[in-house]
Amino acid sequence: MSTDRISVAILEEFVKKVRSASRSNQKMISMPIYEAETLVHNLNLVTLKLLERYQTLEVKQSVQEDVIVVAMDGGSFEDKR
Repeated sequence: MSTDRISVAILEEFVKKVRSASRSNQKMISMPIYEAETLVHNLNLVTLKLLERYQTLEVKQSVQEDVIVVAMDGGSFEDKR
């Protein structure tokens, strides 16, 4: 995954805008294109991070399912003359 960090502030600001618009019964919200692009970038980072965690969990689960147990009893020697 990239070294970009998720900006929680950008996501929180968007949530505040939506809540405010909802409370005042607005039909639409608007934002500058730079802000929208930054929001999309951060949402993509969140999605990639979640996907990465999901895939990591899948690998761990598949490794745990493929456990093979081998038991040895030591055997014995027989004298056949």
